Amino acid sequence: MTPELETRLKHCTSLPSIPSVAIKILDLSKDPQVCPESVSSVVTLDPALSSKMLRIANSPIYSRISKIGSVQQALTLLGVDASLNLALSFSLVSGLQQQSQGSGLDYDLVWRRAFLSAVACRLLGETLKSGSLEELFLAGLLQDIGVLALDRVLPDQYSDIFNGAVDMFSMSVDEHAKIDATHAEVGAWLLNEWSLPEKLVAATRASHGDASRVDQDDSDHFNDCVMVSGLVADLWMNEQHDEYYQRASRQAQQRLGLDNDAFVEYLSKFAELIPDTATLFETQLAWPGQSEMILEQAKEMQQVRSLRDSQKLDEDEAQLKSMEKRTQNLEERVRRDPLTGLYNRGYLDLYLQSEYEIATLENWPLSVVLIDLDFFKKVNDTYGHPVGDRVLLSFSELLKKNTRKSDIAARYGGEEFVMVLPGIDRAKVLAVIKRLLEQWSDCTHQSEEQDIFSVTASAGLVTLDTDHPFESVQVMVSAADKALYSAKQNGRNRVEIYGQG
Repeated sequence: MTPELETRLKHCTSLPSIPSVAIKILDLSKDPQVCPESVSSVVTLDPALSSKMLRIANSPIYSRISKIGSVQQALTLLGVDASLNLALSFSLVSGLQQQSQGSGLDYDLVWRRAFLSAVACRLLGETLKSGSLEELFLAGLLQDIGVLALDRVLPDQYSDIFNGAVDMFSMSVDEHAKIDATHAEVGAWLLNEWSLPEKLVAATRASHGDASRVDQDDSDHFNDCVMVSGLVADLWMNEQHDEYYQRASRQAQQRLGLDNDAFVEYLSKFAELIPDTATLFETQLAWPGQSEMILEQAKEMQQVRSLRDSQKLDEDEAQLKSMEKRTQNLEERVRRDPLTGLYNRGYLDLYLQSEYEIATLENWPLSVVLIDLDFFKKVNDTYGHPVGDRVLLSFSELLKKNTRKSDIAARYGGEEFVMVLPGIDRAKVLAVIKRLLEQWSDCTHQSEEQDIFSVTASAGLVTLDTDHPFESVQVMVSAADKALYSAKQNGRNRVEIYGQG
């Protein structure tokens, strides 16, 4: 880190600060005679902190058989050191999340990686039968804390670096090239300013790898757990699961001695902890089916690697292709809505963000159409949900017939659907949607009692182009929703374009 950057950090008045409760907890941790009662007296000052301590003590992370009913009991069973580290973790998260509100960065991504890393780091320590599990939890949580500081001290410059990064490890390369420092170095500086233990400072500094070490000691082992935990978090945060799995498994084997079988078993345990971790931190850490898909792919790759190691590639080529096909089929199933066969909301969000970035970069049009079946509740109420499901399926088939290979159609939820059409102008998209709505209104459906009825649909269209810029995907979808509302207000069975009429 350059002296100029350090000077700017020291004189920045808006740097993240350590919350008052966390300061009290740190003071307690420096007292060798501290007892559970002293920790309890600080923790109970903050009801939210007390609640989180109880929830984590009763969570699968600790595999308690009997339910813990009070903060005092939780602290006693956890032990003083563990309680102090956990209390410090939760108080820091609460305080820093409030301080990061209003930033230009997507802090949901930063915190999501932090929460995944924290649990991944603790579980690595447990898998390796290491001590200091709660210290590992805290170290994993804080490894990217430097992002908060750099966002404050270099807001405009750092926003471009952060938004252009694929992951935290590649971002470090860009950081070093553009500001001659990494968020790991700045994070270590910040933790040192907060007077946190040197062990946490060193782990943050080395969180993206330290190739200079030769002989492994306890601190290296601690640091390696932190570094690998970030790679495990990246596996859950990126779509290229094969690439991130290989990176994480290679480092887990080289640095921690976990072979392929042990690493896959570790990932299985980690996946089991994600739902409770998401509840604990009140955020979404994985979309539905994601963990199952990652584990299935990891097991497939593990088998492929075993086949290669045993030099049976020629004999088992058909088996390898079958494995790859099953992996592709699994990934496709996870992306699809089970009733309609259209893409689901989770995949739509990823696809739409990707198409938005490409359209913005290449300066070509991108249209989003939000479609809602009119008075669909009346269909379910009158004819029953099985008939309603057949109507949804019928509309889905019509959507598929009206999409090109470059388009996608997705079920947004209930009777709402989304079409994403890249590369064609708004007038052509409008013609497609009008034709679709006309075809749908001409369709007839039959109830169990042989009643014949029809259903119409309303649509809202928004197009990103040179004349109609949108600052984000979320703004585009919101605009399409407003256009859909207008279509309903203006009589239904029609399409409205955002910004017209």
